[in-house]
Amino acid sequence: MPVMEFPQHERLTRVLNIYRSAMRQHIAEGWKKRYGDSWLEKLKEALPENNQQELEASERRLLSERMDGGRQLSDDEMRQELLDIPIFLGAVDNRRPIFGELASEDKTRMIWAIYQARNLWAHPPVKDVPRRRVNQTVNDCAGVLAVFDEEAARTVFSEID
Repeated sequence: MPVMEFPQHERLTRVLNIYRSAMRQHIAEGWKKRYGDSWLEKLKEALPENNQQELEASERRLLSERMDGGRQLSDDEMRQELLDIPIFLGAVDNRRPIFGELASEDKTRMIWAIYQARNLWAHPPVKDVPRRRVNQTVNDCAGVLAVFDEEAARTVFSEID
């Protein structure tokens, strides 16, 4: 049986990993600056119920891994690790006092489009992701990241094809 290659899916993986890492840190810092050590609880309260459930499930999984001797993250690292692409929009939308331009309509549209691309990435069809779709996601990720992390935006944009 021939090995199938999916270069666009692999490129999308790299882009989403850079985006996820930078956004996690930025969102956590913004919420922590505003709410102190109770930032994660305040974020949970502000999210839709399905996102709250995702956070709680992720928290249980990470605690279980910690108890099983798996990844040993500090409490701050664990809180950041809970933040993932499906909740980014809920974390920044309508929060201009915390995130400024990142909470603008233009940027939140990009964050939503990235979330949709993430779903395509997480549940790929039997063929590769379309190159055009990956390029649009690269542009969206670079546009979002340029608001707060020029280096990450340049790294993502280097994936344009």
